[in-house]
Amino acid sequence: MLIRSSRHSPAQTTSSVNLTAGVNYIHLVGRLLPYTDNPAALAQLSTLFSSYLNGDTIPVQARGLSIDLPGDENISWLTAGIQALTLNVPLRSPTGRIAPIKGITIEQLSLQFDPATPYAPTANSSAVSASFGLPFGFSLNIVQLQNSFGIVDNRTVVAGLSSPYGQSQTTILSRNAGYTLGDITLDLPRAPLEIGPSYENHL
Repeated sequence: MLIRSSRHSPAQTTSSVNLTAGVNYIHLVGRLLPYTDNPAALAQLSTLFSSYLNGDTIPVQARGLSIDLPGDENISWLTAGIQALTLNVPLRSPTGRIAPIKGITIEQLSLQFDPATPYAPTANSSAVSASFGLPFGFSLNIVQLQNSFGIVDNRTVVAGLSSPYGQSQTTILSRNAGYTLGDITLDLPRAPLEIGPSYENHL
C-alpha cells in the first residue's frame, strides 16, 4: 500500500509498504506548499529553517491522510486507522550545525574617525559579497542581512563589527534536488567598530 500524510506539507511513501508485526520503518518523501500570502506560516517556516541550520531539533508531526491499496481495494478500518495516525518526528540536520556562508569578500571598508574618540571609529561598506551553500533544493532570494564580523591579528580578535540589517541581492549559481549554491552582494550600514582594550598592541 502507499501512505500519504499531512495536507499542509504533503508527503507519501515512494514505494509500496508491507506492514508486519513489530516495528515498521517508513520512508516519506514530500514537499512544502507555498505560503506567499500567509505571514504566520512564513514566520513558522523561517523558524523551522533557522533551527535546522543551527542544528536544533524541531518537533514535527506527520498525520495520516489516505492510503492506496493494491487493486483499489477498500478496507475501511485500515483507512480509518491511517487517518487517525499522528507521528511525532524530530527533525534535525544529520550533520549538526550547518554553516551556510562559505566565504566573504570585503572589497572596500570605509572608516570614519572622531578626534575625540580616535579608537572608536564607525565603519560601513557597499562592496561586500559572500558565497553560500544550503542543503535545500529550492530557489530563494535573501533581501536583508544582519552581519557580525571579527577582525583578527595574529590569531587574536582585536575588533568587531556588528551592523544592522542592510539590503542584499542573491544570485543562484546552481540548484538541484538537495543543494543550492549562490552569491550574495550586500551593504554594511554604518555601525561602531568595537575595538578591545588591547588596541595599542595591534594598531
